[in-house]
Amino acid sequence: MECASEEPPSSRLQGIESFPAQPWQQRITLGSLMFASDFECGNMARVERLSTMQDNTKVETPSPQKGNLTSMEDEYVVTVAPGAGAEDANNNKSWFYFSIEDTDALDALGDQDPPGSGGGRSIRLAVRGLNNHVCLFRQGYRPWYQEPRKEWQRLPSTPDIGFSFLYDAEGNTGLTIRWVHTLILGDGPTYFAFCIPFSYTQCQELVGLVAHEFAAAEPLAQSKHTQRALQHLSTAIQEDWVPSAGNGVYFHREELATSLDGRRIDLLTVTAAQQPEEARNQYEVPPPELEDTLSLNPSQRFSCRPIAFISARVHPGETPAQFTFFGLLRFLISNDPRAKNLRTNFVFKLVPMLNPDGVARGHFRTNSQGFDLNRCYASPQRSLHESIWTVKQLLTNWAEAQRLLIYIDVHAHPSRQGCFLLMNRLEGIAHSWNMAFARLCKLNSPHFDLGQCDFEDPTSEAAEGRQGTGRAAIGSACGLRHAYTLECNFHTGKSAERVFPAGSLESMTDECPGIRHYRDKPVPYYPGSWAQVGEATVVSLLDLYGHNCCSRLPGTKYKSLVKVLEASNQLYVRYARRSNSKANKKGDASMSNDTADENFESFEDISSRERSCGLAICCWLPAEAAAANAVDLNADFTSLIFDVPRPPNSSPGIKDPVSPPIARFSSVGSGYNSSVGPVARSRGQSVDIIKR
Repeated sequence: MECASEEPPSSRLQGIESFPAQPWQQRITLGSLMFASDFECGNMARVERLSTMQDNTKVETPSPQKGNLTSMEDEYVVTVAPGAGAEDANNNKSWFYFSIEDTDALDALGDQDPPGSGGGRSIRLAVRGLNNHVCLFRQGYRPWYQEPRKEWQRLPSTPDIGFSFLYDAEGNTGLTIRWVHTLILGDGPTYFAFCIPFSYTQCQELVGLVAHEFAAAEPLAQSKHTQRALQHLSTAIQEDWVPSAGNGVYFHREELATSLDGRRIDLLTVTAAQQPEEARNQYEVPPPELEDTLSLNPSQRFSCRPIAFISARVHPGETPAQFTFFGLLRFLISNDPRAKNLRTNFVFKLVPMLNPDGVARGHFRTNSQGFDLNRCYASPQRSLHESIWTVKQLLTNWAEAQRLLIYIDVHAHPSRQGCFLLMNRLEGIAHSWNMAFARLCKLNSPHFDLGQCDFEDPTSEAAEGRQGTGRAAIGSACGLRHAYTLECNFHTGKSAERVFPAGSLESMTDECPGIRHYRDKPVPYYPGSWAQVGEATVVSLLDLYGHNCCSRLPGTKYKSLVKVLEASNQLYVRYARRSNSKANKKGDASMSNDTADENFESFEDISSRERSCGLAICCWLPAEAAAANAVDLNADFTSLIFDVPRPPNSSPGIKDPVSPPIARFSSVGSGYNSSVGPVARSRGQSVDIIKR
């Protein structure tokens, strides 16, 4: 074994010179090879050069196609650093990110030699000390790499690569992965990572560019200026396809909180801009605990539109979540007619990166203090769980004002295949709507796997240790029916099923490329696949609580939301019987959701949303034709009461065909009526905010 020539940790982190690097963000020289991790997200605890004769478990030498093979007798072993400070730090060692460059080849190039003209050099690499993700690698997962001036891609599964893995529990070395790579000499460093990285600085730059484009344009004449914003997002997703920008978009960026290391945590607001005749001087009033930050640059207040809250990157190493987030953001600011309806009827509050310190430090799950922030929502502390404490203050404040409709926290999953939702187990019709959202996600994405979705009672013994997750704690504290963890597998799903056309959109070429990747066997995900799942999530929200002129529902076997609700109710009963039988033996009770005295949307209201709004693109039948094809309630829905929950506080809309009917929103307690202002009502008394 050769000892490395180690340089001290560098303070030259990408884009944040004032923040010192961590001990595992360093430069190490072995012979002519420079190993580096002194950049944001970098993780490389140490590097050793081992002779292949020292370990007979090494992979057999493949037959490389090119390059200098003098170093193939040796193997360069990189050890991964754990997340800092946590008691279970040894369980958080999946993320690695480092670069390799041959410095001799760079020095040998003349001034006139083009980059990459130094030939190639094949080296044997190993990364050890990883979590036990054997299932992930057995499914064909490979780490990602990036050569100079190229996009990130997975290591190919070819004989030349000779990829292998070995889990050594007894030796306490964890999972080791091995492969052979040919460096292009004289062309700069080649980067390797567990998954395609996206740093804090990259996120700040991207969000800043998008915000700048919107700040420079008038809301009602934006498309020429804001088209660049969508180009930036597509570049981040590594796609050439760029949708057209929408007009009338309200986009606001503000600082939600500051991390413990001093990094900015953003809160984005996306909705439809107010019309000139509407009051524009109403701004969000933060709860008293947040007046020191959110009162400095508050967003406009859209009281009559319910809030959809979506966050990502609470776990730093789950980078697919970042591309899921950017996919839904790109869609929301586009000119897609569904995006326009979403902006008209909802306010989207978005946090692109909840844990910037963990991201910058190269952690897999924890923040700078070693806490898994997605276990801290039950009792967050401002001094330890900065972003979680702030988010919970905001969400509970919106919930008390009856403005919060849905909470989604985006993650990535290393073992369970596909993209799916984790949900709270509710009771009765409330859970039918809960499951209906998941079923709609399946209809809107080829990558979504309904069979992988799971729901549990957060108060049960089986959920011990997960009561502090955002899904469980926010769902309980805010009384939400729609509280989800959206999971996307790092690698692939079991299959990618073709989805039905989206209403009157001319073809699937009008939608993002990720929707066209389908086949009967697993399809490896790429950033565009994850981005499409994010888009499908918000489209499903429109199907559930709005009027979607380009809905896929009419082309499916369900035909309408009513049928989706019935199917979801049956699915709930099937699973609930099994779950309740276990719960009863243990004396557990499911989450209380007594809906006896709450307000509900009637079956007729649902049907009214699925009639033509008069626009040429609307896929729904006119009222007369819809009545002729109405569902026989007595035959199909005797077991399902269609008094269904309404989300709180909706937009009154504009009384013309351009503003389609949306779900009526009402809530228990005090409320707001767009025509008469604040109203008071007794518990159980319904106030119709929209009369259609």
